[in-house]
Amino acid sequence: MLALLDVGRARVLIPFLVFLLLIGVLYTSVTLSSRQPLIETVTPTRATVGETVTIQGRHFGHARAEGRVRIGGRYLPNAAYISWSDDEIRFRLPHEIGSGLLYVSTAHGLSAGVLFTNRQDIPRVEEPAAENPSAPFIAHQESLEARIGELLVLRGRRFGHVRSGGEVVFQYIGPEGRQERSAGTDDANYELWTDREIHVRVPDGVGDGAVLVLTDRGRSQPLGLSVLRPVGEKHFDEPMQHSFTQRLLLSHATTRPDMGDTNTLFIYLSHPVAESSQSVELLHDSHEPHATYSDMTVLRFDNLTPTDNHIIEREFEVMRHPVRTDIRTASVPFQYRMPARFLSEYRSADQFVPSGSETILAAARAAVGNQRNPHLRARLLLTALGNRMSFDETQGGVSGNDAVERWEQRLGNSFVYASLYTALLRASDIPSRMIAGFLVLDNGETLRHFWVEYYLQDFGWVPVDPALADGYRPDGFSLEATGDQAATEYYFGNLDGRRVAFSNGLVRRRPRRPDSQLEPAREGQLYALQTVFEERVGNLTGYILRRPAIEVRR
Repeated sequence: MLALLDVGRARVLIPFLVFLLLIGVLYTSVTLSSRQPLIETVTPTRATVGETVTIQGRHFGHARAEGRVRIGGRYLPNAAYISWSDDEIRFRLPHEIGSGLLYVSTAHGLSAGVLFTNRQDIPRVEEPAAENPSAPFIAHQESLEARIGELLVLRGRRFGHVRSGGEVVFQYIGPEGRQERSAGTDDANYELWTDREIHVRVPDGVGDGAVLVLTDRGRSQPLGLSVLRPVGEKHFDEPMQHSFTQRLLLSHATTRPDMGDTNTLFIYLSHPVAESSQSVELLHDSHEPHATYSDMTVLRFDNLTPTDNHIIEREFEVMRHPVRTDIRTASVPFQYRMPARFLSEYRSADQFVPSGSETILAAARAAVGNQRNPHLRARLLLTALGNRMSFDETQGGVSGNDAVERWEQRLGNSFVYASLYTALLRASDIPSRMIAGFLVLDNGETLRHFWVEYYLQDFGWVPVDPALADGYRPDGFSLEATGDQAATEYYFGNLDGRRVAFSNGLVRRRPRRPDSQLEPAREGQLYALQTVFEERVGNLTGYILRRPAIEVRR
């Protein structure tokens, strides 16, 4: 009888002990993950050797123990630390530490990175080299200060009476170390260009460093530039590398002899986007491009026949940084001081964004009420979208009109979510753009995906993934980037690195021939947002063109 009782007790006790063990493991896991170091401020973010730098935040540990600070890939020597507490670290900048992303690491993990600049890395003003006296020259004697999106005035000589391909280049310390970024080769960011004066907008993503003028006569000397950040900071985590092949398959051309003897097909192919959070390198291109732009390549095929088969392959390597934003809401300006062209492009409806729809306008008005702060408006609009819509991968489209139909049905995929959220933002006078590309799954497969960025004055672009924020969970897509934040909170203002962007907003191109026929976007192959996808001329009446998902190499 006692033996039976012991067996009965064991049957009850063992599951109970296993349950307690699981609870203990879960508690330990949650406790450890919640202790991951978090940087809130770094003061100053640009310092000279010997200057004291203060890092404030949480979960640094009450004593340094295994804790370390890393800047630009190098750890501070022990002698550099002045003090270490759970919410503050102080150190003197040693001479061997340069510029780059600053991290705090402890036994519980690694913080997000904050851009830090050693002032000795900022280029100094120098006279142009004697062997090139015709090079442009910037006449300022002291470094300049400016904010993102602000008009920067450069004075000097030999800039050229018209721009004619000239550009202003920003040198700075970014996520990849020393970087250069052009203000562009078109007129979008330039308000004035004369031989002695240039007015240029500071583009999003640049940091402390220098600015120079580049013309066909050469490069000017660099002038020091400090980028002020009154609204907040962008932090970059360590990048994820995505090496992949972009492939096109062209075959089965059909022709009509009564329409002539020749034909031409132009294929418009977007590049992965080069920006502050994504660096891009083209490793191989199997087909000579007909035309190349900063955001697109145009391929040309002449006199196609039914037996022709073309395989076009382009190999890329992309380094994608997770992005975290720290926005001081009370400091966000209510008014935008950007050029009219910028505001018009990112506040107006287009073929993918139905912001002029009365349905969307009414929904935006109801969502924001009397709120004037653009950042808070954007949050209210995301909440309104999530309250109305449910994710359904089968409910998509290729146009803004399709997205409005899904709004009425309350169902949509990532294209619909991004299109509607961008439309709601623009209907509320917040500049915004859809981003098109791919998510990269755990097994290396890719999934066509869309997300959004909206613009804040004096800050730049803020990322939002409305589908993931509303609970969409693709099979095989890890969400470890969110840390201890809920996905709904994380994907408003932050973004993981498990993705590749192919177009930031609408890529505008005009047809190359006035007599051409344009082929519309096809939903299953849409991974960039373009005004023109394919253009055919002559006796070509049909063909098969497949744009498969990119293939990531493991």
